[in-house]
Amino acid sequence: MSAHNLIFFDCDSTLSAIEGVDELARLRGPECFAEIEAMTHAAMDGQTPIDEVFSRRLEIIRPTLAEVGIVAQMYLDQIEPTALATINEVKAMGWTPMILSAGFTQVIEPLAEYLGIARIEAVSMKFDDSGNYADYDRSFPSTRNGGKPARILQIIKEVTPLRTV
Repeated sequence: MSAHNLIFFDCDSTLSAIEGVDELARLRGPECFAEIEAMTHAAMDGQTPIDEVFSRRLEIIRPTLAEVGIVAQMYLDQIEPTALATINEVKAMGWTPMILSAGFTQVIEPLAEYLGIARIEAVSMKFDDSGNYADYDRSFPSTRNGGKPARILQIIKEVTPLRTV
């Protein structure tokens, strides 16, 4: 991939108004949602390291592939009102947009496709043959503190853009 200018977008609460992991928890009921939402906020506010809560949240929720599809639709339903126009504008200005997220690849894919963003850097979930949660890509950088900046540096080295935002 060769990009003249590269621009990174987060997904959750940025391109879409929702936090995907919280919505997966909401599908499990109000108690699960409250627990996961509190963990998410603690990590986002820097009170708890993300690597301490990342796997714990998924072990509590254990989302199915069908539930991932439901939340993927929620991303589209709750898209940030100017997201598509913004993506089209940055593309017209010569920028290549990319999503870099601590969210889940399978949940983000429909939104990225709608927005015309070809590359998603997010956490892949694994499911068994019946569509039940099995695990996630534990090696992906955004599953731990400092992972996003580290992944950005890796991508810059790979792509060698002239400018990055």
